[in-house]
Amino acid sequence: MLEIRVCIRPSVPLSGGASESVFPKGEAWLQQDDHENALRVLAQSRPAQGYRSVIDFLFCTVFPWQQQACQRFYDDKGPALRDASTDGQLAAYERWLLAVLEGAHAEWCKDRRRSWTKALRRRREQSD
Repeated sequence: MLEIRVCIRPSVPLSGGASESVFPKGEAWLQQDDHENALRVLAQSRPAQGYRSVIDFLFCTVFPWQQQACQRFYDDKGPALRDASTDGQLAAYERWLLAVLEGAHAEWCKDRRRSWTKALRRRREQSD
């Protein structure tokens, strides 16, 4: 059996930047199997350029009101997320991030199944 796997690696690190590895569960989730494809779904709605890490992009996508704080950190004019948030806030943020990632991954899986079904149907129609 032939298996083809495509691995997409972002040009920025998974963590760092303003988020400084404060979401270890989210980072671990993204490193499993094809979970990074959840980012494809999220990146359709907003550009991912300009972020120092995948987690920064994800955080600012899910919590858009935090974009200014992230930019201030990038400009050396504001604190990192770890310093600007309580442990309780960080835990709540991570729960939301995981929920959004799981939903985006489910959407990607649904689209992938739909495209394969469509391709197989087209192939059958062509061979008839």
